[in-house]
Formats: sequence, C-alpha cells, structure tokens
Amino acid sequence: MSAGGFIDACGFIPASSGTGSFVVSTNVVGYQTPAGAGAVNAVVYSYRAESADKSQWEEGFGAYTTSGTTLARTTITANSLGTTAAVSFSAAPNVFITAMSADLENASLLSSGLVSPTVGGTGVSNPTAHTIPINEGSGAQANTGVGTAGQVVTSNGAGNDPSFQNPTRTLLETLTFSASSSVASTVSWAGFDTIEFVMENLIGSAGVNLQLQLFAGSLQTTNYSNYNLFSNGGTVSTNSSPTTALLMSVAGTNANLGCSGTARLYNVGSTTLFKSFTSHSMAVGIGVLLTAGNCINTTAAVTGGTFATSAGTVTGLIKIYGLK
Repeated sequence: MSAGGFIDACGFIPASSGTGSFVVSTNVVGYQTPAGAGAVNAVVYSYRAESADKSQWEEGFGAYTTSGTTLARTTITANSLGTTAAVSFSAAPNVFITAMSADLENASLLSSGLVSPTVGGTGVSNPTAHTIPINEGSGAQANTGVGTAGQVVTSNGAGNDPSFQNPTRTLLETLTFSASSSVASTVSWAGFDTIEFVMENLIGSAGVNLQLQLFAGSLQTTNYSNYNLFSNGGTVSTNSSPTTALLMSVAGTNANLGCSGTARLYNVGSTTLFKSFTSHSMAVGIGVLLTAGNCINTTAAVTGGTFATSAGTVTGLIKIYGLK
C-alpha cells in the first residue's frame, strides 16, 4: 500500500492520545493542518506520528475524512514497538503527513517509464481501444493496440520525454539522534551520484552545530572548505570554518521545533571530481537560517559518513536518500 495523494508542510496535534484515529485539534507550530494544506476527502495519506521525546513513534497510511477532520490509522508499517499495531500514545503526538519509502518506490516506477494502468488498484476494466500517445522527441509514436487488464506499459527509451530524466530517489537509512554527540551511517553510499539528507527537528543547545565528516577510503578529517551564510533577525553574517568537517545545521533550543532542512552531497561516486555540498536549514528555537555551499578537496569516491556535534549533544532524525 502507498499514499494516494501528497500535501506540503502538514503537521498537526490530535485531540487525544491512545490508539484511535487522529482527530485534528490544532496545527504543529510552523506547519498547516490537513485542511489548511488542502487534504482531500477519502484520499489515503502517509503519516508519521511521534511523541515530543521521540520515544513513541508510528508510521503508516490512512484515509483523511473532511467531515470529522480525521486521519485513519489503517495500515501501520513501522513503530517504536517493533510491530504493526497502533501505538497507544501516552500523550497526543505530533502527526506529520509525509512521503514513505513505498510512495518513493511508486514514483521510481514512473521515472523509469514503468506505468501500471490501474483504476482504483483493480486494473483497467475495459482494456480495449486505449490509445497511449508518446509525443515527445523524435521517436513520437502512438500505441493503439488491444491490451489486457493488469498489463504494464513500458518505454523503449526512443523518445525524449523530460519526465523520465528525474533521478530515482531511494531511502537508504533513517538515523536517530537520542542525546547523541556522534552517529555514523551504517549503509554504503556507493553506486549513487548524489546523497540527500533530510533533517527533522534536530534539537540541541543554542549554537551547537551538526557537522559531517565523509568516509572516502578512510574518515576524512581535513581539506574541507566551507562558505556559510547565517541570518539571525535580519543580521546576515558569513563564516568560512570549520575545515575539519562539513557544516550541516545549527541546532535550535525549542523542544517543539528545533532545526529542520535539507542538504545534498554531489559527485559522490566520482574518482576525478571534488565533492560539493549544499545545505539549507532553519533553527527555529534560536532564529538562525543557515545556507551553506561547501566542498571537500578529495577525488576519492565517498561511501559513507559520520555526523557529530561541535559540542554537547543533539536529538532528532536525519533521513538519508540516494539519487541516481
């Protein structure tokens, strides 16, 4: 199962705890309610629910009902119990509508040219007389043949449809920081052109930086070049350090918000090019916006990395995706 729709920046707090459906009470600060984000009645959405301290969490799929502003917990794919049962939250959790790996797998089928012609998940009810035009590029053609319910339509690659040029995005790992000063990635980044990092609610002391050291044959502790732009209350400043790691984010102090954002590492598998790095994050608790354009001066292929704080500890999540 996967989501039937997607909405942006949606996070809410339900009216109650326990194992029941999530009835929307209010939005998480900085996010929209499902109604505010444009959720559609009866459409299935992916969600992640988590307690404030992250000790209780749940991921799954459920249909949204507009009349009761309710998100069902129909299919649970993972939780803090290690089961597929609904978590009995001790307090009303934060619930975020987001994309899951199953959604990304369906998206990868589209980007690779594999499309399942289904209606409501049951297959085309009348497979005859379906015309599928391919009008992009010099290989334009039309398929007017008779199909069979459940068949998969594939592209031979002769066309030049730009929709097929989007990279395949694969979730490699989710790293959990639980008052941690250092967390290493445990999966290989080999075979990907770009690695994307999605930071969710990183919480630490004010001014604590989260940094990334890359593994390229060995752990790289030198030769990093950082050019970082900080904005705080309208004041903009630049910073060219550190030289021992890449600067990913500045942790916030607000227990409900923290620091969130995205970063990307490019030329990951290249053995001839330096590795470039960009990061964009917002530490809401201390009001710091960080935009970073950095690199490491090594041509060795990168296969992993270690995240560490400049001082103290941090809690939160980083999801690592491979793009190619």
